[in-house]
Amino acid sequence: MDKDTELLGKDKLPHNDMGRAFLEKYGRALKEVHKPVIALDEQVELLYIGILAKGHVILEGDPGVGKTLLANAVGRTINAQRSRIQCTPDLKPAEILYRLAGFGDKDGGGKLQDMRLGRGALFTQFLLADEINRLAPKTCSVFLEVLEEQQITFENETVSLGEFYVCAATQNRVESSQSTNQLPEALMERFMLNILVPYPSPELRCRVDVHNAEELMNDVQLVFDVKDFVEVGNAVFDQYVRSHDHDDVIVRYSDSIIDAIFNHAVVRSPKTGAEGWAPGIRAGEDMLRAAAARAFLNGRDRIEFGDIRALARPVLRFKFSRDPRLSRKYGITSNNQVIEEVLRSVPIGGKGV
Repeated sequence: MDKDTELLGKDKLPHNDMGRAFLEKYGRALKEVHKPVIALDEQVELLYIGILAKGHVILEGDPGVGKTLLANAVGRTINAQRSRIQCTPDLKPAEILYRLAGFGDKDGGGKLQDMRLGRGALFTQFLLADEINRLAPKTCSVFLEVLEEQQITFENETVSLGEFYVCAATQNRVESSQSTNQLPEALMERFMLNILVPYPSPELRCRVDVHNAEELMNDVQLVFDVKDFVEVGNAVFDQYVRSHDHDDVIVRYSDSIIDAIFNHAVVRSPKTGAEGWAPGIRAGEDMLRAAAARAFLNGRDRIEFGDIRALARPVLRFKFSRDPRLSRKYGITSNNQVIEEVLRSVPIGGKGV
């Protein structure tokens, strides 16, 4: 590497002042999160990847594995306005959009007819939507505009929520209870990452048994300002994504994975007549944005094929559905299995992959 090239590299993320400062904070944030949260290193990294890439995430797993704990711990490291919605089947859209703001001119006393309503939990910066797949479809629709456009149409007025808006949702597995539902396709597509939180091993359960996570949560310190994620997130997108030509091998590799899922025998294959729904345009955008954030957080100045492969499952596994009849015929039992087949079949690198 010649001297001019070396100097140019120092002006780029992660080697410039902005990049070094953010990664130093990221290291401190990981230590803070791991005060209440034991293990789950991959899940913590994926949650920060989603936030940095300006995406929303769903933490999925069995009840009691630490999904809400993890989301809360990460949220506490960011100096942002936070709110929480405890999702239930009977929760109505108005209960998310509005809150009771008091009576008359004061917050106490007064008559019912003097009741004042304020903006609800959706008006925030870091939203925890706990057990989101318990919501009725009508209530799910309230999330569509805000997750896509970071704005809410409220009382005939469009309210912008600013450049930083993150929804970290949790959900139990659909099969775990009769009170959980499959989220509408339009809503699932608006989440960038589906992060699976595994059931703990016997050793980890023993560690959790003697670990006071609730008390340690109060010790989690603020590390980031909102502007850290806004400024660095914009820089990461410019350097790692916008700098690529549409014909770049990284872009083509990412798109080839999505195209192979689209044409898989159990998804939308014209050969088999499969009637699943396939990944849309947003899938490719989410893949590259998330891969860019992963590359940066791991100290690299460009996306590598390994970033695409590592994120294929969390980005894509809930962005398509399988034809049930053909899934039984071909022995396909999960979307992850489809992605595994595709990753084995799609060559790495080169045009026309």
